[in-house]
Amino acid sequence: MIITTVSSAAYLKKAMLMAKSAKRHIPNCKVIVGLIEESIPEGCAQLPYIDEIVLGKHICPYPNFHKFIFQYNAWEGINSCKAQLLKYAYQTHSYENTFVHMDTDMYVFGNFDELEEILNQYKIVVTPHYSYSPEPFRPSELKFYRYYGAINGGFIAFRRDSAAESFIDWWTRRVENYGYLSDKDGLFSDQTWLQYAPVFFDQALVLRHPGYNLAPWNLSERKLSVLNYFQYLTNNLPVRAFHMSGINSHFIDYVNQQPEEQQQIANEIRNMYLYELQSLGYSQLDGIEWSYERYHDGSHIDYKARAALRERYYHDQSIADPFALSNAFFIPETDNTEAAATVTKSRNQRIRRKKRRPVAKRLNKNTKKLRKSMASRSLQRAGRKKAVSLESRRTARKRTRLKSPLRKRTGKKA
Repeated sequence: MIITTVSSAAYLKKAMLMAKSAKRHIPNCKVIVGLIEESIPEGCAQLPYIDEIVLGKHICPYPNFHKFIFQYNAWEGINSCKAQLLKYAYQTHSYENTFVHMDTDMYVFGNFDELEEILNQYKIVVTPHYSYSPEPFRPSELKFYRYYGAINGGFIAFRRDSAAESFIDWWTRRVENYGYLSDKDGLFSDQTWLQYAPVFFDQALVLRHPGYNLAPWNLSERKLSVLNYFQYLTNNLPVRAFHMSGINSHFIDYVNQQPEEQQQIANEIRNMYLYELQSLGYSQLDGIEWSYERYHDGSHIDYKARAALRERYYHDQSIADPFALSNAFFIPETDNTEAAATVTKSRNQRIRRKKRRPVAKRLNKNTKKLRKSMASRSLQRAGRKKAVSLESRRTARKRTRLKSPLRKRTGKKA
């Protein structure tokens, strides 16, 4: 069995742990890592548990690898090389019949006996995000499928066959220019195309065994239980490969939504994974920047420039190495130099401040006028009340004088 994974330098530790866990249960497997970097980091030419490391530029089936990789960011570019690596493994290891691709953050807990049996009948196997549609329907479910698709790209397998070869070639052609992330275009990198495999290829099967590609997002439908040390069950079937996606982010969010017993087991697995990952060492790889993040002059590549090459310049033969150009070339309407950006920012701030001052003054003047007006109205109301009060008192005195008996007898004031 050949197991492949694609990685950047920063994820090589996870690739090592995936390989270690796979060889723990499938000792005869061979692990090939496709490293999507310009060169292999110093001291990493030979890594524990990994049988072969091959650079992405050495397996690229496209005319110009640097143009291909320039159009994508790190996540898109690395994922779009899965098909290339599988094609490379298929062509260079003719003695092997079974090929499995797993993401670097996959954690293997058992052999793949069920998979081997299925591949005797079906030649292509993909795994879903969810095996069942939850009831009652939730609007978030539709949003999830529209964005991520029904099939997850973290676990794929195939058996040597013409149908599998056709599938790999088809997938490779699709991701040459359509392996990017876009909600508008309905693309989630390479993963979008996998959901069409069971439609376009008769020999493709969606594997619904809950133990393969068990992941934080599908824990709600896959109940965990402990069988023995380092042996777990999900829905009473053995866990084979746990996708430890987003180990320090959405993994925790999904687990916290589960019942207490489910949380306890999932966190136990997470802690084991983190412990093994830390014990591998190679701390020099942590946080290392992707080789294709910058131009040759060291300036950062704007994603708009990547999209511009993909949409307008990919087939332009005059551009041999896009990394030798600049953001200004691909997006000339925008001056991308740091100095110009700083000047523009400060100018905009000054303009905003000037616009704000007269408004503030007008507000202050209006406030003062309003206060004076309110004060005068209050005085007027008080004056009217006082006048009414005085008039009432005069009227009361007149009535008293008229009613006085002394005035009637003497004609004098009472």
